[in-house]
Amino acid sequence: MELAVRYLPFGDKMGWSMVPSVPERVAETGVAVPGKVRILVLGDSMTEWRDNTGESYVRIAERILSSIQVVNLAEGGTDLPSYLSNLLRFGEQLRPDLILIGLYLGNDLIPSTAPLESASIQSALKALPAPSQEFTLTRSAKRSVLLNYLFRLGKIYVPALRSGSFEQLVRHLQAKTGTDDAYVARRLSEADPALVDAARADAINGWDLAFAIFDPDYYGDLAAADSSTSKGKEVERALGDLRTLVNAARAQNANVAVVLLPPPVWVAERYWFYFKRLGYRELGPISGPVPLVERVKAYLSAEGVPVLDVLPALRADAESTYLENDIHLNRRGHYVVGRELASFLVREGFVRGKAPPPE
Repeated sequence: MELAVRYLPFGDKMGWSMVPSVPERVAETGVAVPGKVRILVLGDSMTEWRDNTGESYVRIAERILSSIQVVNLAEGGTDLPSYLSNLLRFGEQLRPDLILIGLYLGNDLIPSTAPLESASIQSALKALPAPSQEFTLTRSAKRSVLLNYLFRLGKIYVPALRSGSFEQLVRHLQAKTGTDDAYVARRLSEADPALVDAARADAINGWDLAFAIFDPDYYGDLAAADSSTSKGKEVERALGDLRTLVNAARAQNANVAVVLLPPPVWVAERYWFYFKRLGYRELGPISGPVPLVERVKAYLSAEGVPVLDVLPALRADAESTYLENDIHLNRRGHYVVGRELASFLVREGFVRGKAPPPE
């Protein structure tokens, strides 16, 4: 029954619970296959989703191109410092030919508190202990989509089961921004009550609502990437962290490339409804260039890094490419990006093979 449940639509909402931990994935990686290009992938939940069932975009590309071997170290809930940590801890052991960075533009360009170029920061990231791999009932249960679904369902109807993580997040951001309880109450009253309750029950990502409370123009300001604004200056510092990650990858004697993954609000208006219900205001453009995307592409081009921008392909696809009430790609979205990635790898000369024909 568990196996069948994993392929039902609600299993897509828990497409991360099934993926083994990064240390487990490294341990399961065999020797490099002669004649195949080994690609080490870094990223967050956008790149980790359903990797173990072969439905992440990097696995789609791997199926199309028989000449590549993918080692996906993407990890949900992480950011550029974590990408660098995984590279420093496991890169030498895995000895990749190409390091591919899946950069989610929705939240990856938040700068590290201390610049990642610091030698002391890099030493600390490399020394991070791996989580325990000891078998426990809790860890086993978290891998079960069926049990996760039942527990998530229970939290909707039984408040005592809720983690309180949304409330903790709100308190953290409230302290960080210096806003009072009245402000938070007003902003929550402007959001759809059903989504507020869903965030409290962990039925949607609490960050989606929290950002709407404290930064309702977040996506619009991020898309604009205006260097004179605080958001634009954050992007500039984050690009410095990205450069550090690129340099660390090159130090592994590997090629480097970046995939730019956009949030749904820049892809099509049909995704706006969820974000408007959360209380967001400005969301950015759904046609023409997105200034942030162009800025990141220009920055990486100056660094000599090949970049795959999948925004045009996602905009051109008539089907829904993101999960409902979520920021993540769905199966169709991963398929679209995977085909684009396969073509990109061939086009840039990273691998031999034939690019997939147009659909």
